[in-house]
Amino acid sequence: SSDPKKGIDGAPTIRAFRKEAFFLQAYHNQQDRNNSALINFISAQRWLGVRTELLGSAVTFVACVLVATMHHSMGLSVGESALLVSWSILFTFTMSFVVDAMADTEASITSIERVEAMLDIPQEKDMETSLHTRLEEDWPSRGLLEFESVDLRYRTGLPLALNGLSFSIP
Repeated sequence: SSDPKKGIDGAPTIRAFRKEAFFLQAYHNQQDRNNSALINFISAQRWLGVRTELLGSAVTFVACVLVATMHHSMGLSVGESALLVSWSILFTFTMSFVVDAMADTEASITSIERVEAMLDIPQEKDMETSLHTRLEEDWPSRGLLEFESVDLRYRTGLPLALNGLSFSIP
């Protein structure tokens, strides 16, 4: 009900049963849940960005104070002082870049972990027909479709979805 394609493909059925409000509410609930996760992600990025900028500003401030107060005692030339302040400013940008790259890498690794978890999902068995149920070479010889006592479940452990279903389509 949350997939827009399902809503579009099933629109005639939804309208026929007058369930537009139900599906619209389900869609809005899914959007709200997705948007709340996105807002949390963006908030965390901003929180981290502000802290990184504050740390970089503190490093630049300390470098400026040291250059202003101790350049004579440290024997720094004007060029060396300018280089120290310039490097401290670049440190902020470099640190922001490294933190963003690490966060993006972690998010990518999470995606890889999800794919890896999906690889462990049990796969369907290969479709093999037993010898006693093999079809004749000239099949279909008639335009008749018969199901006799068909039992079906979606996966092991679930109740039967079809239980002893029999029908014939001439």
